[in-house]
Amino acid sequence: LFAQLPRPVILMEPSTSYLFDVAWSPARPLVFAVADAKGKIHIYDLAVETVTPVLSFQASGSSELRAPNGKSFSAVVSLEFSSRDPSLLAAADDQGEIILWQLSTRLSKIQDGELEMLEKLGAVDDDKKHSN
Repeated sequence: LFAQLPRPVILMEPSTSYLFDVAWSPARPLVFAVADAKGKIHIYDLAVETVTPVLSFQASGSSELRAPNGKSFSAVVSLEFSSRDPSLLAAADDQGEIILWQLSTRLSKIQDGELEMLEKLGAVDDDKKHSN
């Protein structure tokens, strides 16, 4: 019975606040973004670092950050990468506002050896597979 349960591969805690959404990059299988209640977006690149985000930035709630309509943002509750242009990341806040971010090519273009790294990350020891 327990052999059928999924096993955690990595545990990360990007924020001390609530997390509202996670979105995987459609182009980079080791890149994903996390939205938190403090208005931050955390970007992980598991090819570079498996525990700490490679980029965290205030996307909402900052008095310095204003949307084109002049409003400030609050908690980021939803994220979505563009399937047509994976450098674009849309974020929605709890006030119903949306902002688009353009990520660097380092975070939006597949890297050499990335698929092999992904396979290695999710690999289960063959002995454990066959013993259950």
